[in-house]
Amino acid sequence: MTDDFVGLRKALKEKRMKEVPLGAYVIRITAVRYYHTCKLLKFSFEIAEGAFTGFYAMNPSPSSTTIDKPNVLTVSYKDPTQRFLKNFNEAIEESNPDLPDDWNPSDLKGTVLGVVLQRTAYNRYGDTRNSAGYYTSIQNIRSGKFYEFSFHDVKPYRREVI
Repeated sequence: MTDDFVGLRKALKEKRMKEVPLGAYVIRITAVRYYHTCKLLKFSFEIAEGAFTGFYAMNPSPSSTTIDKPNVLTVSYKDPTQRFLKNFNEAIEESNPDLPDDWNPSDLKGTVLGVVLQRTAYNRYGDTRNSAGYYTSIQNIRSGKFYEFSFHDVKPYRREVI
């Protein structure tokens, strides 16, 4: 066993960690769901490399709602978020060169990509969860070429007016 793995086990027992610390990770997509009507791609993931490899498999979330699960990320296809979608597409394609050019959401299961996690407030009461600050290639994560958010960089809740 590596020292990182022993340290992770100890931290889990002492602190009962529910989420991985903020930072950059190489993740593997384990399930994908595409919501055509609201233009949303939701996927669950597992940490694929590093000290927290297999973290969510070792610590399944007891939550029954998807929004509360710490290993679910979303990518929106709506017009205001096109830059974020482009960033996601580039990260997927750079990290998985064998993925077909005309891939669809069902092809993403088992693919890897880099993600930098940040904290985001998801309601007006200030409750926070981990979310993707941005996506990048696994090569950038491995070489340390990414901007890392701190806990003080909590993205505020923004109420959308309809």
